[in-house]
Amino acid sequence: MLKKIYFLLSMFFPFLLFISSCIPDEFTKDINTDILWTSTVNGPVAFGSLSLEDLLLEFDTTGFVDSDSTGLLYYAYRDSLGSFRADEWIGIPDADFPEVYFYRSPVDIPAALLGNAGDTLDNYKTENFDFVFTHSERIDSFKLKTGILHIDVISTIKHMGKLYITSDQIKMGHQNYSDTIIISDLSGSFEEHTTQILDGTTLWLDNQSDPDTAFLELKFHLELIHSGNDILSGEQVKVDMNFTDLEYQYIFGYLGDYDTLLIDHDTLDISLFEGEIEGYIDLANPEFNLYIDNSFGLPFGFELVGLKSYSNRSDITTDITFSPGYNPFILQAPDLDQVGVSIPTIISINKDISNIDEVANTDLSYFVYSVMVITNPEGEVSSNFILDSSRISVEYEMVLPMNLRAENFGLKDTVDFDLEEIIPEEDSDFEIESLQIRLETDNGMPVDINLLVTLTDSAYNVLDSLFTEENKNILPSGILDANGVVIAPTHNEIILDFPSDRIDLIRKTKYVNVNGSFETTNEGQTYVKFYSYYNVDFKLGAKADISLSTTGNK
Repeated sequence: MLKKIYFLLSMFFPFLLFISSCIPDEFTKDINTDILWTSTVNGPVAFGSLSLEDLLLEFDTTGFVDSDSTGLLYYAYRDSLGSFRADEWIGIPDADFPEVYFYRSPVDIPAALLGNAGDTLDNYKTENFDFVFTHSERIDSFKLKTGILHIDVISTIKHMGKLYITSDQIKMGHQNYSDTIIISDLSGSFEEHTTQILDGTTLWLDNQSDPDTAFLELKFHLELIHSGNDILSGEQVKVDMNFTDLEYQYIFGYLGDYDTLLIDHDTLDISLFEGEIEGYIDLANPEFNLYIDNSFGLPFGFELVGLKSYSNRSDITTDITFSPGYNPFILQAPDLDQVGVSIPTIISINKDISNIDEVANTDLSYFVYSVMVITNPEGEVSSNFILDSSRISVEYEMVLPMNLRAENFGLKDTVDFDLEEIIPEEDSDFEIESLQIRLETDNGMPVDINLLVTLTDSAYNVLDSLFTEENKNILPSGILDANGVVIAPTHNEIILDFPSDRIDLIRKTKYVNVNGSFETTNEGQTYVKFYSYYNVDFKLGAKADISLSTTGNK
């Protein structure tokens, strides 16, 4: 089972994309574009306030990012692990009952002792047959969706007769089970095989007489019509019965102690990032939730077996361990008055009960896991039930609150940026002699944004750089309290000067190489929290010296 979760891309790359791209159209409504025909133009270019919520609305295409009642942002992704039906792994075994014998005597029985020829000889037997299950079940009743009762009768005595088989513990519709086999051969070689279709039949078992088993009571009545022949030693009437191909519609009673490997060594891909990345992000409070709906009328122990995390980046496997008493988890089950109803159970795997916080970072690639299901983990109860439609449905959810630390997490990109279409040609009547750009920011986000921008020509030769290692921190982090919450923004100013020779140089720009990164406060060593109301205020101003040549104009 493979499913990618592309997580923090939608959270942090917008910062870099916003800084490194042209000002979006929605902000240009605040631009003052009045031009004074003087030698110097001085005025604002753009200003505004951008909240983290604005960034999410603009850039988050996944729809998985949300905020809680406090405004703390989190990423949540939910998907299915599968659905498992009762009849796929809990069944009723075939039942082969011991043979029943009549007139089986070690000595001959003379005809005279049997009475007169033509008399009816009655023989009655009641047998309790043990309905054997394989997992210590003690079943009260079950209704069959399909099933076959096989009856083999062999008679080696030289008399005809009838064999009646009945049971008030087998209900076929509204009638008790009843069957009659006619012994129609005087030769002593009578054999007959009959079948009874049990579709829709209900069987009621006696599990009170003996606490270790469940009995099905069958009554036999053999009527022999005296033919005048002796019954010799070894002659007999033998009945053999067995139930096969049993599929249930429902079962009531104690359903035993199944121990089933429901999911075997599956893989859950939750890669936080796609492709090559730089830097490191560590999440403080990750949660892996399991949402389980159970319509089985019996409790389960739901055990995660062999749970491991794996990192493709560092090639490290880590065992996910649980605090004592948490794994297996107990699933809730419907009561007898809730037949057909699904009861939900939520299992939350977090740092309070496991070491999952140790692996929730940019290195995490996938989990490997198996699921073991244990029925009645707390011992025997008498009120179990299952239907053929009973099922366990499992969904998982990754919840990643924006409480994290980031170390030099980076983005690199190359974008088209043709300055020849913006800056006039050198022989133009209108010429920019110098340009100064001023960027003022008040950063209310808990991250430092670093940006290096390189201008290149069509052959990717470097022409100039807008920021250097000394001034690349264009957005210093806001001021935090002890809980990693921003309590005040940080003001910053950046001035970029472009004298005429520098303008001449960058006029040939065709591409811009952007190398951006961010990290949380204290060089990525402090955990911080991201709230939807965090914002960045900015002012972008420009001052230009221009000249207008009127030579040749009339």
